[in-house]
Amino acid sequence: MGHDNHIEELLNQGIIYFSGEVTQESMEKLAAKLLKLDVDKNVEHPILIYINSPGGDVAAVFGVIDIIQNMRLPVDTYGIGEICSCGLLLFLAGEHRYITPTTDVLSHQYAWGKGGKHHELEANRKAEDILMKKIIKYYKERTGLKETVIKKKLLPPSDIWLTTEETYKYNIATAIVKGRKIIKSKILKKKKTKNLKKLTK
Repeated sequence: MGHDNHIEELLNQGIIYFSGEVTQESMEKLAAKLLKLDVDKNVEHPILIYINSPGGDVAAVFGVIDIIQNMRLPVDTYGIGEICSCGLLLFLAGEHRYITPTTDVLSHQYAWGKGGKHHELEANRKAEDILMKKIIKYYKERTGLKETVIKKKLLPPSDIWLTTEETYKYNIATAIVKGRKIIKSKILKKKKTKNLKKLTK
């Protein structure tokens, strides 16, 4: 079975593997896979996206986040390797968010635009202010944390590398999974989801 056939087989089971930089092109491909599953009436189970990404294009990732949040099917995310910057934003879109103890996690403030003439710098500053408000609102919605905590612990001026335990503490991840063993889970306090059963059976 070829590489493309393996990917198609995983997709038929509602599993998507995303690895690499967040770009317009990579997000278009991810969006196409998500929409394909969402319109397929034969697919009733939750979708699971494995994410291993160093980050990238903020606008591109929010396009996919909008799709995820408006889908018929629930979408869960699973962080492996690294989920940094925009990769972390994509991870946060999951209804249930699984992470391994060895996953590297980077959260930081996001920049928009480049240097230029005075009026261009003014426009960039306004764009960055709008973006920062959108990011903070998104973090609040996904983690339930107060804005003061988000600014101090997750979006300070300097880059913040988080341990797996910290991602769990701040509600970025809802479950820590090692192999087939659940180390910690906020999901189990409610119910064992289909994807969690799949990951640990």
